[in-house]
Amino acid sequence: MTRLLALAVVPAVLLVGHLFHRPAPTTDAPGPPLTDPNSPGSPPSSGLPSCPAPLMLFTFDGADTAPWRVENDGVMGGRSEGFVEVADGTLVFTGEVVTEGGGFTSVRAASRADLSGYDGIELRVRGGGRTFELDVDDGTRNRGREVSRRGPVPTRDAWTTVRVPFDSITVAG
Repeated sequence: MTRLLALAVVPAVLLVGHLFHRPAPTTDAPGPPLTDPNSPGSPPSSGLPSCPAPLMLFTFDGADTAPWRVENDGVMGGRSEGFVEVADGTLVFTGEVVTEGGGFTSVRAASRADLSGYDGIELRVRGGGRTFELDVDDGTRNRGREVSRRGPVPTRDAWTTVRVPFDSITVAG
């Protein structure tokens, strides 16, 4: 059985690969106005955790484009094919999944980032209603091999923003 696939990802108002964080805790008591804690004359820290600034993991704007590569099930004897193209600010991943003798195709790029303080990854995607998976390598190894952690990325026919909380990313089995 074969299945065609297509996924498009773009940076937009809600950024691709944008990490999101929990809002800082609030209280009912009025507080000082929000200011840069490092600026002269700023009030002392309230002790509340600070939210990190948004962090863009990938952009698709030419010179800043990460080296995307496709990995197909041919590594285990399958016949699936995937193709990736970055053009006009959009990453487009297309292909055909052949479930006999394999059954996967993926697009990957390496990026190192300190994700502590963030709760997940936000993507702006369009994919025709299929659910894709986001695979995150946190550096964990078992017997020298990468431990694969994946979270669902549901898509629609129209552009939509999908949040993948880190607590929804589980060890693939």
